Amino acid sequence: MNDGQVSDALGFSIVAQTVGTVEAAVSQPGETSTVSTAPQTAGEPGATVSVENGGDEPVTVLTASYDERPVGETVFQVDNGAFVDVQVTGEPETLEQVSATVFFYYPSTITGGMENRVKLRYFNGVDWIPVLSSGGLPPAKDTTDNLDGTVSGGRFAVSFDMTSTPTVLELGGTVFGMFESEPQLGEITGPTGPVALGNAVTMGVSFAVVGDPAGAQVRFQWDDGSETLIEPETAGQAEASHIYSAPGVYGVTVEVTDSEGDTRSGRFEYVVIYDPNGGFVTGGGWIQSPAGAYVFDATLAGKATFGFVSKYKKGQTVPTGETQFQFQAGDFKFHSTAYEWLVVSGAKAQYKGVGTVNGAGDYGFLLTATDGQLSGGGGIDKFRIKIWERTTGTLVYDNVMGEFDDMDAANPQAIGGGSIVIQRIK
Repeated sequence: MNDGQVSDALGFSIVAQTVGTVEAAVSQPGETSTVSTAPQTAGEPGATVSVENGGDEPVTVLTASYDERPVGETVFQVDNGAFVDVQVTGEPETLEQVSATVFFYYPSTITGGMENRVKLRYFNGVDWIPVLSSGGLPPAKDTTDNLDGTVSGGRFAVSFDMTSTPTVLELGGTVFGMFESEPQLGEITGPTGPVALGNAVTMGVSFAVVGDPAGAQVRFQWDDGSETLIEPETAGQAEASHIYSAPGVYGVTVEVTDSEGDTRSGRFEYVVIYDPNGGFVTGGGWIQSPAGAYVFDATLAGKATFGFVSKYKKGQTVPTGETQFQFQAGDFKFHSTAYEWLVVSGAKAQYKGVGTVNGAGDYGFLLTATDGQLSGGGGIDKFRIKIWERTTGTLVYDNVMGEFDDMDAANPQAIGGGSIVIQRIK
């Protein structure tokens, strides 16, 4: 000062442009000092830090909130997260005698299911690590809105000392994040076409987890009662193979579990297992097309006729045949032009192909049929056809609207007349 006296120490910090609000102070020996960037505006994060200095030297305490992602692309799946910085700096011998109580406030915009899943993490330069309070206890989470006069969705309370994670010695400028931390799935890959019975099916998945990637597990559930559990050798990638014992249309579920037991799952639809020697299906007759089946005029209902055959020729991997379907009330006539695959399993058959409507266009179709006279057929022949525009994916017709495509869950409609016959190749 100009009068020759020395002023009290004041805390300060040079911060990046991503930082919003900053508060700093110096805690003298034997003092408790508090700084706060507690949020006063909806959608903002913040923190309040109280430092009890039990050492012999002063320590500096600082907290800051961030306007943007503070550590670049290394932050995974936290675009809706909240970030704050907490710093407690000084001589190590003094810091060992310091305790810091921190309230981490997450934004008021984190609500509902996300609020139930939001967790507190800190960035160690590589990964986002779970925060543990003094004695290794988990942070105390309170989901009450607007605690302590803030505008917030809730808060985490943490006591930092030499037994916490991170320790008080590691609060040299530590970025903390509050966000939904379940594993994230990328693309699930599998066969792009039908697979012959007896050949292995290989599935893959890309994923990411918050925390230690080495602790992740990936479970492949094959939809035939079996599963494969692996601990990936490569972080963020997993692959498994399986051989099905019967033809069918299978949906494979992939579940990723992180080191804390949080899970995220996805589904691959579908793996098609066919047997070229497994049989063929023929049918002809009619159904009572229900209202809503014809998408372009959902009020229409009435009789619709069908005729089809689908089979594998000897030595061929693509089935042949013909499918005709006509819904008279809608002046809707479908005719197949090519098949992609055929699956016959017990009393059920399903095949997929392409065709035209009223002689034009490019349409995909999926036909599912049940031979009621075979074991497991229930005594009633059943039929379902689903037709869509291939370029847009727009559904055009489905006489069992809203049901799953999976052969075992497709729930085909009882026919009004005619017959469906599944023949086994002897």
